[in-house]
Amino acid sequence: IWAYQIEAGEIQVADGGDAASAGESVASEVPLQAYEQPAVATTHVLLDGASPRGLAVAPDGSVYVADPAGHLIWHMTLAGDVVDVWGGYGSDLGKFNEPADVAVDAAGYVYVADTWNHRVQKFAPDTVGFAGEPVASWGRFAEVTANDAAGWGAFFGPRGIDIGPDGNVYVTDTGNNRVQVFDAQGQFLRLFGVAGDGDGQLREPVGIAVGANGEVFVADTWHRRIQVFSSDGFFARAWDVPPWAGLRLDDRPQLAVTADSVIATDPVYQRILIYDLAGELRHVMRDSTSPPVPSGVDVTADGVVVSDRAQSQLVVYPLDGVSESP
Repeated sequence: IWAYQIEAGEIQVADGGDAASAGESVASEVPLQAYEQPAVATTHVLLDGASPRGLAVAPDGSVYVADPAGHLIWHMTLAGDVVDVWGGYGSDLGKFNEPADVAVDAAGYVYVADTWNHRVQKFAPDTVGFAGEPVASWGRFAEVTANDAAGWGAFFGPRGIDIGPDGNVYVTDTGNNRVQVFDAQGQFLRLFGVAGDGDGQLREPVGIAVGANGEVFVADTWHRRIQVFSSDGFFARAWDVPPWAGLRLDDRPQLAVTADSVIATDPVYQRILIYDLAGELRHVMRDSTSPPVPSGVDVTADGVVVSDRAQSQLVVYPLDGVSESP
């Protein structure tokens, strides 16, 4: 766990990781204080011993959470009940090697970015099979330098996953600096992105969220920006996220999208950033009582659900009061 002191737009790292040495200041580059609003969690859900990261809200309102340290998927209710936990370390079907993110489709099927097994696993909902029953798996390891057919469907450490309105599965192939798209059975459909620094090019893509209109929002980590693509992979627009300049190797930004907002985690400053769909910053939410280290994010009717890897919990923040710009 790291301790931070925030003063005048800078962050002093008391005990840090690899991307910035201890005691080094990382300028935020933008005066976010004017946007910052106090946020008080209405719900705290403990995941005893877990290090929760990516999460997804299921159609029934329950939450699936990836726990890479435990090589597990947790299925929780926001009332605090553990519905089920499955996985464990390994490469067999149903086992994981540091799963980073999880997604749920409209029918309740669960998809997991099984990062260091370099694959996606799909699991049946409780209504169809038993909890944690694998029904499909796809992917293999390959470090790809050209986006030709030989590398389609291969991964290098996938870290983000989401389901589009068409039911297709969007995966950030993080180490290969691209996004791959599959149908619900794992059939490769298309890919977009390539290593580089221009529009539509990526460096360490992690979080991914697909809007109701099919637009794809990607956390382009080392470029410190969010890039937006059309559903068929054409670059649309991008905007900078300066606080991501302080990200460490253990801080991977995640995204969620609503009808009018893009919600991004800011794990260094322990905040949630809320943009409109054009990339205009609208609000910064920070819990002044016990700020989480936000590692995953999604939205329910009750508010923003955030996984907190430092305190092994999920927290829910109401969206009331954040519809108006400062």
